[in-house]
Parts: sequence; structure tokens; C-alpha cells
Amino acid sequence: MNPEPTNPPSERLPSRPCRPWLPVLLLLAAGYLVYSNSFHSSLILDDLSSIIRNEGIRRLWPLSAALHPPKGPISFWTRPIVNVSLAWDYANSGENLAGYRRTNLTLHLLAGWALYLLLNRLFRGGPAHAAGTEWTDPGRLPGRLRDVFRDGAQLAAFVATLVWLVHPLNTAAMNYLSQRAELLMTLFLFVTLYALCRAADSASGHDAVWSAIAAAGCLLGMGSKETMLVAPILALLLDRIFLAASWRDVLRRRGWLHGILWLTILWPVSRHLSYSPHLTPELLAPGMRWRYLLTQCWAVARMIRLAFWPQPLVFFYGMGLIDHPLAVLPQALLLTALAGATLWALVRHPRAGFAGAFFFGVLAPSSTFVPILGQPVAEHRMYAPLSALASLVFAGAFLAAVRTRRKEDISLFLAAGLILAAGFGWAAHRRNADYRDPLVLWADTVRKVPRSPEPHNDYGNALREAGRSAEAAEQYRQALQIKPDYMSAHNNLGTLLAELGRYEEAAEHLREALRLESSSPQLEVNLGRVCASLGRNDEALRYFESALGKMPGNPQVLAQMAPVLADLGRGGEALERIQDSLADQPDDPELNNALGVTLCRLGRPAEAVNPLRKVLAASPGRGRVRFNLGRALFEAGRFDEAKTEFLLLGTPEAQNYLEKIERRRVGGSP
Repeated sequence: MNPEPTNPPSERLPSRPCRPWLPVLLLLAAGYLVYSNSFHSSLILDDLSSIIRNEGIRRLWPLSAALHPPKGPISFWTRPIVNVSLAWDYANSGENLAGYRRTNLTLHLLAGWALYLLLNRLFRGGPAHAAGTEWTDPGRLPGRLRDVFRDGAQLAAFVATLVWLVHPLNTAAMNYLSQRAELLMTLFLFVTLYALCRAADSASGHDAVWSAIAAAGCLLGMGSKETMLVAPILALLLDRIFLAASWRDVLRRRGWLHGILWLTILWPVSRHLSYSPHLTPELLAPGMRWRYLLTQCWAVARMIRLAFWPQPLVFFYGMGLIDHPLAVLPQALLLTALAGATLWALVRHPRAGFAGAFFFGVLAPSSTFVPILGQPVAEHRMYAPLSALASLVFAGAFLAAVRTRRKEDISLFLAAGLILAAGFGWAAHRRNADYRDPLVLWADTVRKVPRSPEPHNDYGNALREAGRSAEAAEQYRQALQIKPDYMSAHNNLGTLLAELGRYEEAAEHLREALRLESSSPQLEVNLGRVCASLGRNDEALRYFESALGKMPGNPQVLAQMAPVLADLGRGGEALERIQDSLADQPDDPELNNALGVTLCRLGRPAEAVNPLRKVLAASPGRGRVRFNLGRALFEAGRFDEAKTEFLLLGTPEAQNYLEKIERRRVGGSP
């Protein structure tokens, strides 16, 4: 192998105290400062189901439990390493989301460190193909920079990594907790490629250790996100371009290591064959795939533009797909030209070509092969590909600066990089603030993509959560104006109108939602509840029975159905069905509450007290259950105990019962 070039004796410089740890500290400090305002507690999109409601993260030990969460949409079955990391956060922080966000920042900083080490290695050229003196001659750096940077490779790696660390386009991956997979996959991809470089350096004497680290990194990445499937291909390209003289040399020296990297693919493949939210007939239909590919032409072209000018950033673009090729013809031509340039560069300028291959390769799984219909356009997917663009741009800029043979231009290169990083960092810090409040984030989103129905629907959900019902209803209606057959908006508007007591309007929207998705038992429950409020008990019972047929023994359905049966004069049947379900689920709060309510309706309030107290003992904050308990105590004649429960509530309903108690005490009518 060729040694790295050194300066001729006549050109050697006086020894200066290079501090290799200083660039790393500066990178970590910059990353921390930019994201120091990201430790907020807001939840967005599927964060609630992926974290707060995810039973799969409740146990960290034994580790096998965290590695095998339940299969289903509310789990990370296909991404077990993500599940382990969230289980670690839950074990240490519970539902305090600041702990989860600290972990995200730690992963981001570690990924930046790994990228810096990798670029420093690749820019220098590696052991087999030493780079030119542009990269390795410290004499080309101004004297003040030689106190910090070893050579041009280290300087260029620092600037590229710094810009990547603080780039606003990464704020989506950092603030959207459910997308931690991007952080983990990228970290392990960088570790795999860096360890491969170190394993190729036999002079270190630790090639076996670094080979093991590369294999472990690849395996952990495979368990983090399916995008890691491209890692063995990138590792082969990197080895051939940067580390080996020929493909034969790659196979002779490290063929066994590459074989191990390819074997790690079996883990995600086996997981997806067992259960996958993406491999469904609908998602893989040819027509759907064609529309998805057209949409990706627009999406990838937009992400490239955002890499250079990150405005405006959009959290959620919606779920719409493009139907006609002419709508994305300019973007398709651009991507075709860039792909062709990448292939040409792989032959003529392979180091630059590797950056293009990395960019397109990491995007390919989600942009080309497997449609992600829930979020076809997503800025968080640029987290890893952005590093390739930053590396290519700043490597080219450094070479342009150094070839002028003026050291002032190298200082200018560093100054320009620092100014750009400062601007990007300021923009990213401001963007983090949008994520602190869901109302701000969704208002910003609907302003930027006003013709997309899904953001209006999600903005409505945020407004509803904040108690701003009228504004929430308006957002749902705007979503339906854009997309009249939008089931979720019909359902959300219907349930909101029911909460407001506008049952006829609610029933209309819920019937439309059920027509659009007739297989949904939850929609039947929602409609049954509204029909019961309208006094249409026979119709309500039909919906509840249908939902129960799809979800046998479901406590929520039984709890909703019991008062309807009682109103129809079938209270004994309701009681029997609840007791049968309680035999299998004795601690279920919905069933125990329904039992208490049904016993009261049957004129047995004294028996209703114990199951209602049982629910409150486990969940003291259930106001409706406390009201039911107070009413049961009142009907049982235990007025002092009833008064205690009603005083804790302080609602108008409770006040009404308190007045009844006082009238009884003074001998008046109840």
C-alpha cells in the first residue's frame, strides 16, 4: 500500500501544536446550541400512538422483550432497535418527552462525529489511493489554521460536517420523535463505512476489531430502518473507490467482511415477511406505484432545492399523489440528468460519483421501491442524503480554493463555511420553536400547503385538543372542501359536532364516513353513540352489535351498548353480557364503569358502588366515573359520601345533585 505523502525535507514546516480534538468539540457545541430549544413536550402525528400508547416500549429488560414488540401499526416490529431506544427512554423518563428529545440530540451529535471522522478519512484518500497534496499537505493551510487542523482533509471535513449538523432541513427528523429511525440508521451507516475504512488500514493492527464494528454497525442499522438495505452496496462502492486497487483486491482482502454485511439484510427481510405495514396489495399495485414515482420526482427535486435554500420548510405535505407525467416533467428531467451525471462520475471521477450514489441510494428504498403512502413527501428522509450533498459541495469548494495557490482563499473558504453554518443554525433554531406548539406548527403547515386536506384535518385536531371547537370544525370543513370523500375529516367533524350536541349534523357526517370505510368498527361505535343520543336506540343497537361482531368482547363497545339495552328494557341482558366479559377482564375500567351504570338503571345502586370505586382507585382522574359513583351513592341514600364525590367534581351536574342533597336534609323535595 502507498503511504500518505509527506512534505519534502526542504518544505517541512516547524512543528505546530495541532489539536485534533478541537474541531470535534466545536462540532458538538454547535449542534447542541442549535437544538438547545428542542426539549419540548409536544406530540405530533403518530407520536401519541408510537410512544404514549405503545405497549411495546414499556419493558426494556429482558432485552428480548424490547427487541420483539407486538406486531401491528402501533409498534416498531420492523424496527426493533428503534423500539429498544424508546424503551430505554421510557425506563428512564416515563412520559416526560424531554428525555426522548435529549436522546435524539445525543444521536444527532454522535452521527455528526461519525460523519466528521468518515469524511476526514475519505478526503485524505485512504491507504490504497492516497489523495493529492491538496488534501494532505498542511503547508497549504495558513499558519493559524495549522494550530487546529491537521491538513486540508480535516478542514474540509469539519466545514461539511458543521453545515450538515446545523442545517434546518434536519429539524424534521430531530423534532418528530416517531422518526428516530432516521437518526439511528444514519448513525449506524456512518459507523459502518468508517469502520470499513479503518479495517482496511492494516497499519493500525486492529483490522479484526474494526471489521467487527463494521458488521455490528450494519446489523444495528438494519434493525433501525429499512433504508439501511443500501449499506452493503455503498460499502462495496466505497471499498473499491477509496480503499482498493481493483474489485479483485476488494474480494481478496475483505470479501468475507462484505459477505457478512450482506447477510445482515436477512434481519429486516425476515421481519417484513412476518409483518409489514408497507407490503400490502394496495401499496404495491402498478397504478399506485406509478403515481407514487411521479410524486417522488417532485419530492426529490424539492428536497435538493431545500438543501441549498431551506425555505419554506413544511412539516407535512399531505398524502396526495401526482397523476400526470407532464405535471413533473421539469423535475423528472433534472433527476434524470443528475442520475446520468452520477453514473458518468462513477466512471470518470469516482470519488465525486460516490457522493451521488450515496444520495440516490439512501433515498431509493422509500422513493422508488416501497411506496410510503402515509407520508409520500417527507423532509426527514433527507437526513442522511443531505450529508452527501454537503460533502460534495464543500469538497469541491475546498479544491477550488486550494488550487488558486493563495492561502487567503482557504481562509475565505473557512469563513464562508462558518457564515453559512451560522445562518443555517439560526434558521434551524427558529424552526425548532415551531415544533414546541402543535397549533403553531399546524398553522404554519396549512399556510404553506393550503390545498392539501390532511394538514387541515390535523390542524383541526390540534385546535380541538386546545378547546377551540368552532375553529376546529372550520378546519375539518376546509379539508372536506378540498377532498369531499375524506373519511377522517368526516369522522372528526361528526364526533366534534356530537360533543357540541348537534347530533343530526353529526350523524350525517358519521354515516358518510362509514360509507367510505364500511369495515371500521370504530366508526360504527361513533355512529351508534350519536343514534343513542338522538333516542334511536334500535338503530344504535344495530351499529353496536355490528362493531362487537368485528371486535368480540371489546369493553368499550359493551360499555356503550349497555345503556342502550337498558333503555330498550333489556337491562338484564346488558348486565349478563358485562359480567361475562368481566370474567375475562376483571380490572377493565370501561366494563366496571358500565357495570355500575347498569346496576343503577336496574335499581340496584348499592351494588354499583364497589365497581365504580374500583375504577377510581386505579384512575382517580376519571370525572365521569366519579359522577356515576356520586349518583349511585345518592340513590343508595348515602348522602354524605355522595356529597364528598360531588364536591370533588364541581361541575354543574354535580352542583345539581348537591342541591338535591341539601333539600333532602331540610325535609324538602329531592
